[in-house]
This record gives sequence, C-alpha cells and structure tokens, in this order.
Amino acid sequence: MPSVKANNVLVSRIIRYLRYTPVVFVIPLLTRPIAIRYSPAREFAGYFQALSFLRDPITSFSYVVLQESDASLHLSSMVAAPIIGLGYYEAGRLVSLLAAILASVAIASIATDIFDNRAGLLAPVLLWANPYFIRYTWGIFPEAVSICLTSAALATMIKYNNSGNDQWYWASLSLAVLAVFNHGWEAIILLPLIVILLINREWGRATRTSITIIASLGFVTAITSLQSLPANTMQYAVWNTGVGIYPTEDWLGRWLDVSFIPFLFAFRTHMYITVPALIIWTWKARNFSTSACVMLGLFISGLSIPVLLPGGVNHAYYLWALILPVTLTAAAALSWIIQLTGDTLRSVDVQSITIGVIICCVVASGGYILIFEGSIGASGPANTNFATPAGSPTDDIRAGEKLQNIGVETRHDVVFVGDWDANASFVSVYREGAPRIFVYSKVPMRGTWHWGAVPGAKPTSPTLLNSTDAVNRSTCKAIIKKSGDSVHVESC
Repeated sequence: MPSVKANNVLVSRIIRYLRYTPVVFVIPLLTRPIAIRYSPAREFAGYFQALSFLRDPITSFSYVVLQESDASLHLSSMVAAPIIGLGYYEAGRLVSLLAAILASVAIASIATDIFDNRAGLLAPVLLWANPYFIRYTWGIFPEAVSICLTSAALATMIKYNNSGNDQWYWASLSLAVLAVFNHGWEAIILLPLIVILLINREWGRATRTSITIIASLGFVTAITSLQSLPANTMQYAVWNTGVGIYPTEDWLGRWLDVSFIPFLFAFRTHMYITVPALIIWTWKARNFSTSACVMLGLFISGLSIPVLLPGGVNHAYYLWALILPVTLTAAAALSWIIQLTGDTLRSVDVQSITIGVIICCVVASGGYILIFEGSIGASGPANTNFATPAGSPTDDIRAGEKLQNIGVETRHDVVFVGDWDANASFVSVYREGAPRIFVYSKVPMRGTWHWGAVPGAKPTSPTLLNSTDAVNRSTCKAIIKKSGDSVHVESC
C-alpha cells in the first residue's frame, strides 16, 4: 500500500502540472492567419517589424514599417524574426505563448515567496483564467513578453532578497534592462525592484539599479529616434494632452461601461480591483512589510501607464502592467479564503478545496479559449466581437504565395485592381486582406507606415485602380484583382 506521504507528493505534483494545462487550449491558435480581428494593425506592425529585422538587422532601425511605433526596439519582434525566416509566418504567436508560460512560472514563484505555497499554486491558474491575459498569450503583441520579463525581474529580485545571492540580483537587473528593449514602458518595474533594495537599506545598489534602467531607456529612445515616425505613444502623454482629459465623460465612461464582452469586462475589472487593492496594500505597508510594499509598488507602477497616457487609456492593452499585481492579489485573497474555510468547516479538507478551485479555473479557461478566442460558433457573437481572423484568409494567403513565385520584391511592384475600397476606414482596409497578402508574400513594407486612404487625402499605398482602368504593365510585376470576396493574382 502506498504511504500517505507518497500520495501527498503525487497529489502535489498533479496540482503543479494541472495549473498550466490551459496552455494546451491555446496551441491550436498558433497557426491562425495574420491578422486577427482584435487590433489588426498591431499584428501587422509586429510581423513587419520582425521581417524588416530579418532582412536588415541593423538598418531596420532607420526606417518605419506598417503601423510601427517608436515605443521601443520591439524585442518580441526580434525574437520572432529568425523563426519567420524558417517559414513560420505566425512566429509572433509562438513567442507570445512561450513568454506567457514563463510569465506564469515567474508569477507562481513570486506568489510563493511573498505569500504562501497555496497562493503559488493558485496564481498561475488565475492568470490563465483571465480573458484579458489570454488574448496576449497568442496575439502578435508585445504584452506577453512585457509581462514575462517584468515578472521574471521581480521574481529574481525577491530571490535575491531571500537568499542574499548576488547572482539573483544580476539576473534581475539583466531581465529589467532586457524588458525595456521590448516596449519601453517596462521600465516601470524599477519601482518595486527599488522598494526591495531600499527596505534592505541597500542605498548604493538601489541608486545603481535606477541609473542602469533609466540609462537603458535613454539608449532605446536614442536608437528609435533614428526613425521618422508619424505616431508614437508619447502623443497620448499627459504632458501633451493636459490633465483636463481626466474628468471628461469619454475618459470616465470607459470604466463605467456595463456591456459584457469577456475581454473588455476583464480589462475594466483590473481597474475595479486596483482601487480597493491600493487602499488595502497602502494600509498593510505602513509597517514596511516587504510583501505589502512590493505589492503597493507594483500597483503604482502599473497604474502609471493609464494615468500618464490618458488619451491612450482607450487602448485596452495599456493596463497590461496591472495583470501581475491583480493576479497576485487575487491569489493571496483566495488562499486566505480557502484557509479560512478549512479552519471554519473542519470537515472540509483544504487541499481538496484548492484542487477544486484549480480544476474550475482550468475548465473556465479552456471553455473561454475554445468559445471566444477559438471562436466555436463563428456565426454568433464570437465572430463579431472577438479575435477571429478577418476577411478571407485562404485567398489572401494563396495570393501572397503567388506573389513570391512571381518574384515581387517591393510594394511598388504590385497594382491592386477592382473592388479595393480606396476610401475605406483605417480598420476596414486591414480587414479587406490587402496587407495580409503582403504578409504571406514576404514583401517588406519599408517606409510605409499607413495603409489605405486618410480622409480627404489620396491613398499613400498601395496603387489602387478601378476594374475598368488600364494597367501599365511595364511598371509592375503583379496585378491583384478583387471581385467581391474573390482575390486573383496575375503577372504583369
């Protein structure tokens, strides 16, 4: 007969692996065509940044690609670049998933070290049950890498705090610097890192850490200044828009919206949790408890993005830095509730409750991914409100592959003829599939930031002709014709 101790070890191992099982449901999404319906411009930007880095590792920082911003050097796209070179166009999805897995491991470590083992078991599964986080686990966006690197930087700094081993400190500093190279705003992780060092009265190391991370941000800013970009996140900054935006109906209404779309509801919930959590952790931090001070630092740093970017708060992804503190707070609260339940109802086994909660979260996560992210029942609301690919991706992919066979090298080699709407709105142009054709042709978008027509202006790209217009075949390599939903490619 196996011993009770052996059974407990087996159960413990099952729990530890079970909390990561939602990853399985995301894997089928890794081959979804670029771009998904949610924020297609950002997916195109991520892909073409990676493609430009693959083609021009150095000079790619001197020109802009489709919808690129100068937020940072886009580490996530750099990592995806060699994988795209192997023929996996959706490499950014794999990068996001791997980053999400590492982020969940880091968050488990943080929860275990600053709270308890039960919180460490619950934190990853709560993370994967969060619709707001799930979207970034497979989208071609930088947020998963941002969450991964900032979480890992904090986890290793906590390890340094607990062990005194300098290797953990240098690992933390390296991860924080690397994070800045992804999207710039990751520099906010400096606050909780400094909090840990200051609590231990390591004044010199706290100063050097601050200088290093700030200098890294300055270096990244200098590199990205080589590009002449028409848009960047700083255009939303409070020093450009002024503080008067805060009391407006538009800004406040974002948080008062009562519509139930899981992704956006989860987005708003992060702010709902942040307000009382800030009060609670501020109260707990009055005695300089390390865990409370770290949590307070995390919330303040995460909240700084939507506060400093008031015009950009309408972009849901600006709350990404609140995912870590909200998840940790939820894990700590749930761990306390489970223990309280076990103490109150002595007939209830605490471990059984923990397993039950984890199973419920896994089921909820899997169901959400299948229904909304995977869009089972695509004729229903999942198709219109969530992340399904837009347009007719099969035709677009075939058209892109044919452009490769024809030998198209730049966007100037292509003429679009037929039902391509030159006056379509910014988003609908993306959903027509034209940029997707260039994705699967591996034609770089060098020097092209905007696609389609700006209201009142002529299209900047591509060359658009009516079906009755004559095509000058001496100046092009390929013609892409669209009739209704049908797309056809022919050589000039």
